[in-house]
Amino acid sequence: MALVIYPHRGIEKSTSIEFLPFLNSPQLHRIYLEDYQNRADLSPTLEFIRLIASDKQQTITRAKELANRLDKIDVDSLDFIETILVYKLPHLSREEIKKMLALNEVELRQTRFYQEVSAEGRQEGKQKECILLLSRLLRRKFGLQPQLENSLQDLISLPLEKLENLADALLDFNAVTDLETWLVNHR
Repeated sequence: MALVIYPHRGIEKSTSIEFLPFLNSPQLHRIYLEDYQNRADLSPTLEFIRLIASDKQQTITRAKELANRLDKIDVDSLDFIETILVYKLPHLSREEIKKMLALNEVELRQTRFYQEVSAEGRQEGKQKECILLLSRLLRRKFGLQPQLENSLQDLISLPLEKLENLADALLDFNAVTDLETWLVNHR
């Protein structure tokens, strides 16, 4: 079975002859999102389709209704609602989404979106701290040299794993040229 989803009927193009057998197949089903915008009493799965099809203002209202309608909203459903909101309303912060859906902190922390953003933030924080520490250690070891300052700018582009490897190698450096050589070899 194949599924083609269109925002509205007017967007479906006339078919080329080479695709005609596929488009006339009973295995192909078309869904028009406009058909779900004003329907009542949809199943939760179809409510997600309606949420996708709605305009931005309706999205907010419908997301609230859907979150309230599902007595015990499961994490996957919450993830999906949150993902739809993130894509349709990118200007909203995590806090605004939480307030909009009347979620408590525990429910929000369980969502995949929250966990991914949190992990990404931790990774960036570790990387910044590692760069700061390496900069301090290198300045202490070699003093303030223009040559060193140029090399320190290259640290920003390194991933955390390479920064950690540099921290290990730093103990064996005798001159700034050792750092430059290491950076050339590990880009």
